Amino acid sequence: MIRKIDVDNLVRVESIFEKFGHPNIDSVGSSAAHTPFMVVHHSSLYESRLKHFETFYTAYRKGNLKGGSLEFYLDRMYRIKFRESLVITGAYRIEDKIDTMIVLLDLKDRIQ
Repeated sequence: MIRKIDVDNLVRVESIFEKFGHPNIDSVGSSAAHTPFMVVHHSSLYESRLKHFETFYTAYRKGNLKGGSLEFYLDRMYRIKFRESLVITGAYRIEDKIDTMIVLLDLKDRIQ
């Protein structure tokens, strides 16, 4: 269940994305650039997370979102969709896990 404050915050973030795109870390600072991620991440709806995946992936590629944040975001999408966590044994790079989850979540066509 989504709380009203979470819905209100999501509407605000979506309005910002529509007008300006994802915030640039050099323009607004790391805290403000990370805030939209936190708002969307609080949504338990897979559809909301799917809707904003491209925005966050692009922000990650431009250096406006840390790889660990995108990994966390995708991991939660994976858990919502498959009702289990993705387990990778052994050492791995965050970039490799992100790439793996993009394939497993069938998101590849959204970033081409």
